[in-house]
Amino acid sequence: MMDEEVDRKLAALLAAPSRPADDAFAARVERLVLIEERLSRARRAAWRRFGLEMAGAAAILLVFVVLERSGPAADSAGTVPPLSAAGAGLLLLALWVLVSSRSADGAGAV
Repeated sequence: MMDEEVDRKLAALLAAPSRPADDAFAARVERLVLIEERLSRARRAAWRRFGLEMAGAAAILLVFVVLERSGPAADSAGTVPPLSAAGAGLLLLALWVLVSSRSADGAGAV
Protein backbone atom coordinates (compact mmCIF):
# COMPACT_ATOMS: atom_id res chain seq x y z
CA MET A 1 0.00 0.00 0.00
CA MET A 2 2.69 2.45 1.03
CA ASP A 3 4.96 1.28 -1.80
CA GLU A 4 2.25 1.87 -4.39
CA GLU A 5 1.71 5.41 -3.18
CA VAL A 6 5.45 6.13 -3.28
CA ASP A 7 5.63 4.61 -6.75
CA ARG A 8 2.78 6.84 -7.98
CA LYS A 9 4.39 9.95 -6.52
CA LEU A 10 7.76 9.06 -8.06
CA ALA A 11 6.13 8.34 -11.41
CA ALA A 12 4.34 11.69 -11.31
CA LEU A 13 7.51 13.55 -10.34
CA LEU A 14 9.70 11.82 -12.92
CA ALA A 15 7.23 11.92 -15.79
CA ALA A 16 8.18 14.11 -18.73
CA PRO A 17 6.01 17.19 -18.95
CA SER A 18 3.63 17.11 -21.85
CA ARG A 19 4.46 19.88 -24.27
CA PRO A 20 4.27 20.26 -28.03
CA ALA A 21 7.21 19.25 -30.20
CA ASP A 22 9.73 21.98 -30.91
CA ASP A 23 9.61 22.07 -34.72
CA ALA A 24 12.06 24.97 -34.96
CA PHE A 25 14.67 23.05 -32.95
CA ALA A 26 14.16 19.92 -35.04
CA ALA A 27 14.56 21.91 -38.26
CA ARG A 28 17.70 23.62 -36.94
CA VAL A 29 19.27 20.29 -35.98
CA GLU A 30 18.37 18.82 -39.37
CA ARG A 31 20.03 21.78 -41.13
CA LEU A 32 23.13 21.37 -38.97
CA VAL A 33 23.31 17.67 -39.86
CA LEU A 34 23.03 18.48 -43.58
CA ILE A 35 25.72 21.16 -43.30
CA GLU A 36 28.02 18.75 -41.48
CA GLU A 37 27.50 16.13 -44.21
CA ARG A 38 28.34 18.67 -46.92
CA LEU A 39 31.44 19.79 -45.06
CA SER A 40 32.53 16.21 -44.62
CA ARG A 41 32.12 15.50 -48.35
CA ALA A 42 33.99 18.70 -49.23
CA ARG A 43 36.77 17.81 -46.79
CA ARG A 44 37.14 14.33 -48.31
CA ALA A 45 37.21 15.81 -51.82
CA ALA A 46 39.85 18.34 -50.79
CA TRP A 47 42.06 15.64 -49.26
CA ARG A 48 41.61 13.48 -52.36
CA ARG A 49 42.60 16.40 -54.61
CA PHE A 50 45.56 17.18 -52.35
CA GLY A 51 46.71 13.55 -52.59
CA LEU A 52 46.41 13.57 -56.37
CA GLU A 53 48.34 16.82 -56.66
CA MET A 54 51.07 15.53 -54.35
CA ALA A 55 51.32 12.34 -56.42
CA GLY A 56 51.60 14.48 -59.55
CA ALA A 57 54.29 16.64 -57.98
CA ALA A 58 56.21 13.54 -56.89
CA ALA A 59 55.99 12.14 -60.44
CA ILE A 60 57.28 15.39 -61.91
CA LEU A 61 60.14 15.53 -59.42
CA LEU A 62 61.00 11.93 -60.26
CA VAL A 63 61.07 12.81 -63.97
CA PHE A 64 63.43 15.72 -63.28
CA VAL A 65 65.72 13.48 -61.23
CA VAL A 66 65.78 10.86 -63.99
CA LEU A 67 66.44 13.55 -66.63
CA GLU A 68 69.23 15.03 -64.56
CA ARG A 69 70.91 11.68 -64.02
CA SER A 70 70.48 10.40 -67.59
CA GLY A 71 71.55 13.50 -69.48
CA PRO A 72 75.07 14.46 -70.47
CA ALA A 73 77.08 16.86 -68.37
CA ALA A 74 75.65 20.36 -68.52
CA ASP A 75 77.77 22.84 -70.44
CA SER A 76 75.12 25.54 -70.58
CA ALA A 77 76.49 27.61 -67.68
CA GLY A 78 73.62 26.88 -65.29
CA THR A 79 70.70 27.53 -67.67
CA VAL A 80 68.26 25.02 -69.06
CA PRO A 81 68.19 24.95 -72.87
CA PRO A 82 64.60 25.65 -74.00
CA LEU A 83 64.52 22.83 -76.57
CA SER A 84 65.70 20.12 -74.19
CA ALA A 85 63.66 17.55 -72.28
CA ALA A 86 64.24 19.51 -69.06
CA GLY A 87 62.98 22.68 -70.77
CA ALA A 88 59.83 20.89 -71.84
CA GLY A 89 59.45 19.58 -68.29
CA LEU A 90 59.81 23.07 -66.84
CA LEU A 91 57.20 24.36 -69.28
CA LEU A 92 54.87 21.54 -68.25
CA LEU A 93 55.48 22.33 -64.58
CA ALA A 94 54.74 26.03 -65.14
CA LEU A 95 51.50 25.20 -66.96
CA TRP A 96 50.50 22.80 -64.18
CA VAL A 97 51.07 25.48 -61.53
CA LEU A 98 49.05 27.97 -63.60
CA VAL A 99 46.11 25.58 -64.03
CA SER A 100 46.10 24.42 -60.40
CA SER A 101 46.18 28.00 -59.09
CA ARG A 102 42.91 28.91 -60.79
CA SER A 103 39.92 29.25 -58.50
CA ALA A 104 36.86 27.01 -58.73
CA ASP A 105 34.74 29.55 -60.64
CA GLY A 106 37.22 29.68 -63.51
CA ALA A 107 38.62 33.13 -62.77
CA GLY A 108 42.39 33.22 -62.70
CA ALA A 109 44.09 33.73 -59.37
CA VAL A 110 47.33 34.67 -61.09
